[in-house]
Amino acid sequence: MLLKLVKSFLCLTLVFAAIAPIHAADTSKKRDITLDDLARFQRVSPPTISPDGEWILYTVSHVDTKEDKSQTQIWMLKWDGSVHLQLTYSKEGASAPKFSPDGRYISFMSSRPGAVKGDQVWIMDRRGGEAEQLTNITDQNIGSYDWAPDSKRLLLTLHPKAEPDPEEGKPPAPPKPIVIDRYHFKQDIQGYLRNDAYNALYLWDLTTKKAEKLTTSKNVDEEQAQWSPDGSWIAFVSNQDTDPDRTDNPDVFIVEPKPGSTPKKLTSWSGPDGGHLAWSPDSKSIAYTQGAKIELLEYSQAKPTVVTLDGKVSYPAAKFDRSVNHPYFSPDGHLSYLVADDRNEYPAEVELNGNGIKRLLPQQGTVMSLDSVKGHTAVLYTNDTTPPEIYALENGSLRKLTTHNDALVAELNLVPTEDLEAKDKEGIEVHGLLTKPANFQSGSPVPTILFIHGGPNGQDSHSFDFLRQWLATKGYAELNVNYRGSSGRGQDFAKAIAADWGHYEVEDLLACVDKAVSIGVADPNRLAVTAGATAASSPTTPLPAPIASRPVSAVPESPIPCPSMASTSTFFNTTMNSVRRGRTRSSTPR
Repeated sequence: MLLKLVKSFLCLTLVFAAIAPIHAADTSKKRDITLDDLARFQRVSPPTISPDGEWILYTVSHVDTKEDKSQTQIWMLKWDGSVHLQLTYSKEGASAPKFSPDGRYISFMSSRPGAVKGDQVWIMDRRGGEAEQLTNITDQNIGSYDWAPDSKRLLLTLHPKAEPDPEEGKPPAPPKPIVIDRYHFKQDIQGYLRNDAYNALYLWDLTTKKAEKLTTSKNVDEEQAQWSPDGSWIAFVSNQDTDPDRTDNPDVFIVEPKPGSTPKKLTSWSGPDGGHLAWSPDSKSIAYTQGAKIELLEYSQAKPTVVTLDGKVSYPAAKFDRSVNHPYFSPDGHLSYLVADDRNEYPAEVELNGNGIKRLLPQQGTVMSLDSVKGHTAVLYTNDTTPPEIYALENGSLRKLTTHNDALVAELNLVPTEDLEAKDKEGIEVHGLLTKPANFQSGSPVPTILFIHGGPNGQDSHSFDFLRQWLATKGYAELNVNYRGSSGRGQDFAKAIAADWGHYEVEDLLACVDKAVSIGVADPNRLAVTAGATAASSPTTPLPAPIASRPVSAVPESPIPCPSMASTSTFFNTTMNSVRRGRTRSSTPR
């Protein structure tokens, strides 16, 4: 993994080095960030709060450069920040830590040696003792799990294994032929999808140690499952159309927590219903997100939605025009979501019977995830110069709880990212982000790289970005533009490019480039562009005419079309020689 990351950065280095970079000077004894630091940063996971609200579980991942792999271990901290404990140390690592509802156990997933191979659920008694393997699933992979409110059962999401595990001391059996007759036959990362490749829900009894299928449904995915607080129901998300492979129409279902139960469909919207589910404290309703109609699937903005057990749907904050995710209820029944809003993401309470919201965190930055129990809310938060760490959210302010990256950050000369606004030729206001070099001096324009996000329905936000910081030390400015089609500016802004790709996005990108030039930051003769997967703005296709008319170098963010690193280097060298002569108009080779 690390080697792949280093190769990606090496590609970018070869391209950008030819645009006459200026090395940033050290500031106040701090040093420049380096590629070696990429492996030194630790990745902190979202928090999970204990039933009494006094403890938090999370994981910390780091790269083992000698083994060239990532290691993940479980940590626990006290709410007041007085105690920090690392709970696991095995070389196999651990993930998905949870507290049992009775507070007695800590559970997690791990492939450490046990009675059964592979990732299984393990438990540790909080009173002491070694971790014990709880599940013994052999024919399927455990995707996720959740505790029943009475702590006597688990709800497992299982996925069939493509091949059986080899017997001890014997080589793996030859793989069986892949038989496929379904429409959705292949998926990124997973590869070919077999006919039985669906996620299904199972109940695991801690006493009998047996797994039984929860529902009668077949050949459908069952995901995002959540127990109701009173234990009477399990809610989940599933597309149960006649041929779910051909539609994007997931709905919210409930089912009794008994093996072989028939699910009850609660929603009927023709577009997506689902996402993360949150039960109300009285177990009478479920909060989720509803997307736009199917014609606007690529530009869908998720909105707050609540459904009761009898299927009555309502829309909190009905006139709030921003995309939301991850609903959660407070003990007194107030409902909140995470909101993606114009280069930031924050938690906000929504009016259940009104049109507005109450923003719960005013400061700039990105709340990536959160958990809320017994009136205590913990968030995973990041901003331009702070990698993600866990904080307590109290009365609109953050109190830092973890410090896993503080020592490294204290060594580094990091730079802030500024908001940038521009108007395109139609008078539409476009918003972006501009990160200047560490040694930027007013009146001295610098080489600038336009990074175009993919999606297109995503947004560049105020969050820690290693590449922005690394390029800043090399004398480059980085420009990120949330062009029309992006999220964070409302549904109309997101759907503006429907059936018209390669038009408004280009106008918006050019407007922000012109603004960066006009304010004296971007050198118009030293520009580069790179992009994500969106075809309309990706340099894996020929550059749009308005951009191609400028002296700009283009390189894909992930140069997959190149057959080898050698041909990639040849292309880069050829491109950069042209850049030096000021005449390149290039995209990736065919």
